[in-house]
Amino acid sequence: MTTETVPELFTWSYAQPKIQELLGDFSPTQNRVRLNREERHKDVSIKNLRRSKMLKANQFMLVVRIIDSNILREIPAYLNYLVNSPRIAVFRDVENPNANTTTIEAEFSRGLTYPSWEIPFIKAVDGSLTHGWDFCEVQFDPSKPCHVNVEHVGTDNLVFHKDTVDIQEQEFILRRYFVTAQKLELFVTKYGFSQEQVETVKTRLKESRQTTIKVYKKYCKYDGVVYVSWACPDLCSDWLKAPEPLFLGRTQQAINEFGLPTEQPIPETAYPVFFLPYSETEQLRIVEHVGRVFKDRHKQEAMSANLSQFINSCQNASELYMSLKATTEKSPGSLESIEISSGKIPPIPIEFYHPDFPDPVMLNLAQYLEVMNSQEVGQVNYAVQNRKDTRKTAAELMLAKEESVKLSSTQLIVFSTFLRDIFSFCWMIIQNRASQGKFKFLSLPPSPEALVASELQGQAGGVTNNNEVILRDYDVRAAGDVDVVRRLELIALYEKYWPIVGPTAAGPVFLARLLSLAFGQEGTIYSTIISQGDPANLLAKLSNMVTAILPEIAPQLTPEVLAQVNQLLMETNNYVSARSSGGVGEQSSGDSQPAEQQTIS
Repeated sequence: MTTETVPELFTWSYAQPKIQELLGDFSPTQNRVRLNREERHKDVSIKNLRRSKMLKANQFMLVVRIIDSNILREIPAYLNYLVNSPRIAVFRDVENPNANTTTIEAEFSRGLTYPSWEIPFIKAVDGSLTHGWDFCEVQFDPSKPCHVNVEHVGTDNLVFHKDTVDIQEQEFILRRYFVTAQKLELFVTKYGFSQEQVETVKTRLKESRQTTIKVYKKYCKYDGVVYVSWACPDLCSDWLKAPEPLFLGRTQQAINEFGLPTEQPIPETAYPVFFLPYSETEQLRIVEHVGRVFKDRHKQEAMSANLSQFINSCQNASELYMSLKATTEKSPGSLESIEISSGKIPPIPIEFYHPDFPDPVMLNLAQYLEVMNSQEVGQVNYAVQNRKDTRKTAAELMLAKEESVKLSSTQLIVFSTFLRDIFSFCWMIIQNRASQGKFKFLSLPPSPEALVASELQGQAGGVTNNNEVILRDYDVRAAGDVDVVRRLELIALYEKYWPIVGPTAAGPVFLARLLSLAFGQEGTIYSTIISQGDPANLLAKLSNMVTAILPEIAPQLTPEVLAQVNQLLMETNNYVSARSSGGVGEQSSGDSQPAEQQTIS
């Protein structure tokens, strides 16, 4: 765009007040996020409380960090969903749903599971559990195997209007960064930031003696196309980097003004930012979503107060108090100087006493609050196990476990949608670049024509990918739906019906399938042994048979061969005996017991 055709939306004089207005509108939400973090990681200084006389010298303040505990309890379900699968996404060919997509799923998983790829997702889950929502951003990054990178944004680092329902419907959004002057200088050469504006920021940083400054990446939409720019509205008089179309690596072939083929960037129409709520309700606005801090704040205060009161009451009851049994003519000052110690008789009659110890019902209350909390966060089986009564039954424990699986499965639906949106967006970029041979993806051996062309162009060799497979229309979704959630549901069902099926003829096959589901590749080893039977039984039968016929055929054998047969019989019998004494395998029938070791000469 030339200077004359720059839309008003892209001018600094128009954008700067809009940015400041949005930052002011979002400030209460950022304060709420900050307070949420303080509530979760409650830090109490007992020394300062005693110094300020809010606590006595022998008293304590015990903070039960129930918010943090509940978040840490829920995270493993998400992590299990994310990583406990041999693939991270499932591809379905829209035109041919029965087509085998194993190879493209493996390639996609390889390209997105670069070092530390899980960290942004874990951070986003942690943020949504804490505050109610969080975001991740997909970026174009040629240093990654498939040229895409997923980055965690942070609940308070994506700035939008407080009435926002859908990020994609906003005229513009901001992502906040904290950068140093040195990093800003690097952005001048790496990303084309304005040297003049960067120098202005550096000067003001020195004047204010700050080490970092807040800069904002601004996404906006104009004529349906996403533009990106950089700004520091507090310190700059113009853009750090002026708006330009967002480029995420997607290109298309075109003909330039000279009639030569060239690559043309494909305009992006959606913000590459993805929303992860803690749970979906009838509330529409993003800032109305709440997390564990909102749900558990009062429980945390109640449990902290209850246990602190119990401990302090015990402390008070352990103190020794004294009073005079009778009147005395001694002055108060002289009474205070009397030293009471073991082996000495006090000169005046004294009565010793202490406050009563607290009622143990306070601990029962703490137990009740913990069980109630476990039930509320979906840890039903833990709550049943932790309940202190005699009414627990095996059926109740099993039902509690099944209910826990259902709750976690329901909760993961939102996470599944989040992953599906991200993986589909990543695939859009990967599909475009892989089909143009920008990196290896389902690569094929290069044709002779391609080798000749690469040599003429002075290249080491081109990349030829299987475009017939890559360019098909796929529906991409998270693999955890099939590989994790369904597996957990099946394991729960198998455990439920094992007491019924186990004693029947189908028991070994049923157990083999359960072990395979529960332990994966390792379980397959056990299931194979169960399905095929213990080889020690077959060896015992074979040993008995050879021992029975050996006297008849021994005269026909040479001494060397006969010695080898006797040695093998001895080793076989030792192996069978060791297996039997170790209790491994099924009980052998009478005719399959190992024969007594004997040597035939």
